[in-house]
Amino acid sequence: MIGSVLPVPIADTVNLMPTNRHRLHRLVFVWLLLGPILFFAGHGTFFFENGAGNNLLGGSYSTLATVQSDAESRNQLLEQSVIFGFIILVMAPVWIRITRLLRRNKIFLALMALTVTSIVWSQFPTTTLRFSIYFIIDTLFAFYLATRFEPREQIELFQMTGWLAIIFSLIVVLAMPQYGIDHREGLQAWEGIFPQKNSCAIMVTLFLAGVRFLEPTSLYGKLTRTVYTLLALLLIGMSQSRTGWLLCGALMLFVFVFEMALKCSPRTRMLLLFIFLLICIPTTAFIGLNLASILPLLGKNATFTGRTEIWTAVFQEIMKHPVVGYGFHAFWGRGLNGEATNIALSTGWVLAHSHNGFLDIWLDLGAVGLCLVLLSFLQAFKNAVICLRGKPSRYIGWYIAIVVLTLLGNLDERTLLYPNFLEWIMYIMACVGLANEAKRVNSKEFA
Repeated sequence: MIGSVLPVPIADTVNLMPTNRHRLHRLVFVWLLLGPILFFAGHGTFFFENGAGNNLLGGSYSTLATVQSDAESRNQLLEQSVIFGFIILVMAPVWIRITRLLRRNKIFLALMALTVTSIVWSQFPTTTLRFSIYFIIDTLFAFYLATRFEPREQIELFQMTGWLAIIFSLIVVLAMPQYGIDHREGLQAWEGIFPQKNSCAIMVTLFLAGVRFLEPTSLYGKLTRTVYTLLALLLIGMSQSRTGWLLCGALMLFVFVFEMALKCSPRTRMLLLFIFLLICIPTTAFIGLNLASILPLLGKNATFTGRTEIWTAVFQEIMKHPVVGYGFHAFWGRGLNGEATNIALSTGWVLAHSHNGFLDIWLDLGAVGLCLVLLSFLQAFKNAVICLRGKPSRYIGWYIAIVVLTLLGNLDERTLLYPNFLEWIMYIMACVGLANEAKRVNSKEFA
C-alpha cells in the first residue's frame, strides 16, 4: 500500500519512515512518478510557461491557441523528451502485463490505431504523427498505472498529486500572481499551477473525487481529509469556473448517492440507481430547455459565452468530413492554419478547441472515433452496473465518479483523447478498473 510509505499529510498513515531498502526504493519511485503526473495535470506544461499571454491583451482563446502552436519550442521538446523517456523506462519491466491488459480493453487499442491511421488523410500529417505519439504514450502510461498499482493505491497516488497541486497552486496564487491568477478576462480568477481557470477547477475536482472515496482509519486521517477538501473547494470556488462549480456539485451529489447505495441490498441498490437516473434525465432535459433563464443566474448569457455559436460553426466543418474527420489533432493543432480559420472568421474567436469534447473527437477522427469513445462510455456504465450487483468497494465509486465527471465535463470542455491530459489518463484507469471488477463479479457469480 502506498500510504504505508508516505509522509503525512500526503497520506493517512502512522508508519512514517521506511524500515528497509525495498520500502525506501518504493518511496523514491512513487515520488519520481509524481513528476510525470503533475506534468500531465498541467496539460503538458509547467505553470511558469503560461505567463507570456496572461494579460488583458492576450485573450484566453488566442492565448491557448498560441500555447498549443508553440509546443515545438526547444524547452517544451526537452521537457517532453525527459518525461516520456522516464515513462518508457518505467513501463519496460511490466510491458507484457500492459499489453495483456490492453488486449482485454480493445476499444483503447482501436483508438490508438485510429489516431496513427488518420495520418493518411490528415490535413497536417506531421502534426498528427507527433500528437499520435504523445497520445499513445499517455494511453500506455494509464495502463501502466492500472497494472502497477492496486485500486486503493491508485487513489492514494492521486491524493498525493492532489496535495502537491493544491498546495503549490495556493503558493503560486499568493506569491506569483502573474502566473497563478488569470488576468486575461479581468476577473482575477485563480488558476494556480494549471494553464487556465477551467482546467484548474476540473482537475482539482477530479483530485477531490479520490479523497472522498477513501475511508480514513484515524482521527488524524479524518482531519487531513477535511483540510484537503476545504482547500480544494477554496481553489475551485476562486477559479470562478462555472463548469468546475457544476462538476463539483455533481461530484458531491454522486458521493451522497453512492454512500446511500452502499448501505442497501443489491436489489435496492439497483432500484436506487434507476430512480437516480429517472430524476437526472428529466432534470437535464429541463435545464437544456430553460438555459436562457438559468445561465444568467450563473453569470452566463444565453449563448453560453459564445459556445452555441462556436458549436454551430464547428458542426458545419464536421459535415465536410463526417466519417473520418480531419486527422488526429489536425483541426486545431496548427492554430489559424488550415480549416480552423473558418471557425475564427465566422465566430470572431481564435480557438484551441470547440468547448465540447465530443465535437472535437468528431472533428479529429470522424464518426468512427466518436462511436469508439461513446462505446467506451457504454461499456464503462455496463461494467458499473455489474459491479453494483455485488458488494462494491469504495474504489468502485471513485471509478464511476471519474467516468461521470468525464462525461459531464466534455459537454463544455475537452479532456477526452487529448494528448498530455491527466483527465484522459484517469478516465482510462477508471474504465479498466471497472472492467476488472466486473470480470471478478461475473466469475464469482458463475463459479
